[in-house]
Amino acid sequence: MKPRDNFVMSDMFELDHLLEAPPTEISPLEVADILKRRYGLIGRVRALSSERDANFRVDAPGGPYLLKVTNPAEDPTVTDLQTAALRHLERESPSLPVPRIIATADGMDQPKEIFGKRPHVARLMTFMPGCPLGSVTGTSEIRSAVGSTLAQIDVGLRTFEHPASDHDLLWNAADALRLRGAIRFVNDAAKRRLADRTLDEYEEHTAPSLLRLRKQIIHNDFNPHNVLFESATPFAVSGVIDFGDIILAPLVTDVSTALAYQDYERQSPLTVVSEVLRAYHRSMPLVPDELDAILDLVRARQVLVGVISAWRAAHQPGNGSYILRNSARAWAGLQALHNVSRHEFRRNLMQACEEKTD
Repeated sequence: MKPRDNFVMSDMFELDHLLEAPPTEISPLEVADILKRRYGLIGRVRALSSERDANFRVDAPGGPYLLKVTNPAEDPTVTDLQTAALRHLERESPSLPVPRIIATADGMDQPKEIFGKRPHVARLMTFMPGCPLGSVTGTSEIRSAVGSTLAQIDVGLRTFEHPASDHDLLWNAADALRLRGAIRFVNDAAKRRLADRTLDEYEEHTAPSLLRLRKQIIHNDFNPHNVLFESATPFAVSGVIDFGDIILAPLVTDVSTALAYQDYERQSPLTVVSEVLRAYHRSMPLVPDELDAILDLVRARQVLVGVISAWRAAHQPGNGSYILRNSARAWAGLQALHNVSRHEFRRNLMQACEEKTD
């Protein structure tokens, strides 16, 4: 990975400028104009909550659709990376439940629109059905579906390349060490000590080996708010959304990120990890060096969730409840995984990956 030895807090503020920039205010009438002029669509428009883009559900013939007007602070090449990834998956893995880009009447995937005298990218895509996974209690069936679906996405992205894939991103667990200076924003002293200890162990055991791990473009944000389902029995993933954090990184970072958001309070941490990883490994086998890195990468992502959320909540107190929505689970999971020995964790992963299935 890129060296970050000179990273300081000012760099963190610079890198997170997109999250600090609120979505552009756009009226339903302006959205209706885009839909009719660009796509020949007329329908009901409803604004959706969003962290950085202006998103609208559109109920129109052939829909429903999602109209996403990208935050103007986002690098246009990164926006193109997200769009190109969805187009690639449409070609390579058409059965995957991910959004499909809808081209304009004249064949454009990313038409430009002007709001507030600034250019914006407007994209229309299919609206994915279902409820967020975070609304239900995790089960073995759900964890297996998470691992299997994520593996299929990574298989689909295996041959995907893009010039903007190596962009800088705070939410990159492989680069977690650079956020040491932000730990001070965590109010609880015990959590600060836990974060420091986590990064110390990550630096000692895993950071030196990252360059040996295979890399590819990954989703990088497989959290319970981005995975949707329609029916609990039998459980099936109905949609995977938000490719906004897609990046070139060690492949194993993707499943580690998914593991970071699991619920470790109601079930044994080793059981939870095994069920996700076993299903992932069936479609995307991991090698020993990757298995060795999982524990530290999972815990590093949990630190990122806790620290970045605390930092952002301190600077956006009015939006604190939304920003901190994943924080409590991350801290609880981090403590639970520190209660498991490194040797026991590694042995459990090996057993899960060696199990045969019908």
